Amino acid sequence: MLVPVTIRLPRRTAQALRRAHLEQRLKDAKPDTQQEIAEEALADWLAKYGYLD
Repeated sequence: MLVPVTIRLPRRTAQALRRAHLEQRLKDAKPDTQQEIAEEALADWLAKYGYLD
């Protein structure tokens, strides 16, 4: 189940996320949506610092 969360990102980070999303789609690679990329990045950080098992 997905829960809506709103965050603000620096322009540089948002541009990098958009670029990653577009390049992943062109390569037909996963993750390929901004949602999936952000979710994976956040989950990795949360796990690294012990907030996510």
